[in-house]
Amino acid sequence: MAQDYIKINGKKIFQPDGGSSAAYETTYTQGSTRSQSGKGKFTPMFTIERFPYTATDIPAKDVAEIMQMIVYSKSNKKTKFQLHYFSPYYGKWRDDTFYVGQVSDIKFGTLKDGEEKFESFSFNAQRIDPL
Repeated sequence: MAQDYIKINGKKIFQPDGGSSAAYETTYTQGSTRSQSGKGKFTPMFTIERFPYTATDIPAKDVAEIMQMIVYSKSNKKTKFQLHYFSPYYGKWRDDTFYVGQVSDIKFGTLKDGEEKFESFSFNAQRIDPL
């Protein structure tokens, strides 16, 4: 079986570290709460899939390439992108529309001219459509 890769807008990106994860978050109605006895009364509305990306020892050119695909700027005017990823929910590789609201970690490694690398780079992509 051929190996597949994580891609943004059809372009293979620097692959995240082994041990990557997935996350899911359910949103509940405003009236969802716990009673004083501790019993929960929850009304779920939908669940979204999240894709936390983390890479270490990543070249600066790869960070810049990914940032330009996921971060909104006046020049690209895009707030969403196509992500090709493995979904634990579906148990297969998929293409879905995601957005990134926050790039959570960019740690500089070396800034030697021509050899720039980041110690770590991570962001949390969230799927636009619910499951």
